[in-house]
Amino acid sequence: MTNKYVTLMTGALKIAFPNISDQEALGLSWGGLQGTNLYTTKLIQAQRGCNR
Repeated sequence: MTNKYVTLMTGALKIAFPNISDQEALGLSWGGLQGTNLYTTKLIQAQRGCNR
């Protein structure tokens, strides 16, 4: 479920903001999910750093 949500959000951000990088869009999509297990286990440290 999380993967589907994050994928949809990333795509929507890329459409709304065409100049945003894939990494930034992915980081913003994961924003607010910092307290979840998937956030700490699925993302590498560099990806988690994009959310600050």
